[in-house]
Amino acid sequence: MEGELRAARRIQAALLPEALPDRPDRPFTLRAVNEPAKRVAGDFFDF
Repeated sequence: MEGELRAARRIQAALLPEALPDRPDRPFTLRAVNEPAKRVAGDFFDF
């Protein structure tokens, strides 16, 4: 089961963007946070 959970975490992490778009024309900085709630699923990702 641990192997399946590791695979699920890798798949889930692959769905998140690796980098945010660079927009030098905007007067603000964009940041993102990923807060894992559990080992798999239940995560919160927000800009």
